[in-house]
Amino acid sequence: MKTYIIEGGQGRHVFFSALLPKLAEKEKVNVISSYPDVFENNPYVERSLSRNTPYMWEDLILKKDTETIFSDPYFRADFIRGECHIIDAWCRELKIDYNENLKPQLYLPNFLINDAKRFKKENGNFIIVQFTSGQSIYNAKNPEPFKYEGFERNISQENAQWIIGFLKEKYPSLTILNMSFPNEGMDLQGTIRIESPTLFYGALLQQCETFIGINSCLTHMAASTDKKGVVLWGGTSHKSWGYEKDANLYGKCLKNNIACSRPYLRELGDFIGSGSKWKCPNPTCMNLDAEIVFNEVDKLISPDAKKIIMEKKKIVETKQKCRC
Repeated sequence: MKTYIIEGGQGRHVFFSALLPKLAEKEKVNVISSYPDVFENNPYVERSLSRNTPYMWEDLILKKDTETIFSDPYFRADFIRGECHIIDAWCRELKIDYNENLKPQLYLPNFLINDAKRFKKENGNFIIVQFTSGQSIYNAKNPEPFKYEGFERNISQENAQWIIGFLKEKYPSLTILNMSFPNEGMDLQGTIRIESPTLFYGALLQQCETFIGINSCLTHMAASTDKKGVVLWGGTSHKSWGYEKDANLYGKCLKNNIACSRPYLRELGDFIGSGSKWKCPNPTCMNLDAEIVFNEVDKLISPDAKKIIMEKKKIVETKQKCRC
């Protein structure tokens, strides 16, 4: 039996799931990873284990009938040059056939699906947003998120609040769920945050109207549900990391994209003369216009949901006038 070791943040775990049907064509596989809940209930996975599972070394690594495989598509030259999508790059790395229909696959237990339905019933029509990324390669409880250097993909607190404020002005009763982990500190007025298993967001994506994402796990999870959303890009491209189903919006680089063309090298180095790692000298590309973002979100909210939201808005406005 083959055992695959996955390192990296949650997003990498989610899009690795796209490969499992091909990797397990002959028999199920084991997966050792930092976020084992991503692979729970997956019919192609025999055992999904965390990296600190007791006796894992003896049970899976030392056994002669187990082949242990670790691969990292991020360092492929063709991927760094932007010649292939990240899922394609991983297929090439593991020497399996790629086709554009491959997408992340999450298998949600019924209790999470029911919990998501209950969330909608209690909170009304809602969208999910994610403006920060770079979780630890160890687990989501690690106090310091692992921040990739070399490109810009996070939305600033100020810009994120502008977007949220614009949404709440147009749709006051719309619930906005902020997918932001405890160690990221992205508290946004007008949103709610919840701590939940990774797969719960997969269930919530089935119930939400749409989502606003960046180059991170929410965008990959949405691909497993075919939920269309608005994805904000700066130093990375949806051609390499995203999905054509989404409305992919790009910020404007004041350096004429010179900074964004810097290769994504991470641990490979990419040091400048001072000995420090290179960083974008003018990271303004992720400052996207709130009205443009809203216009794309508005297209993805269903007519029925808009009707309910606007009716609630009128009720609130009527009550406010009566108080006056």
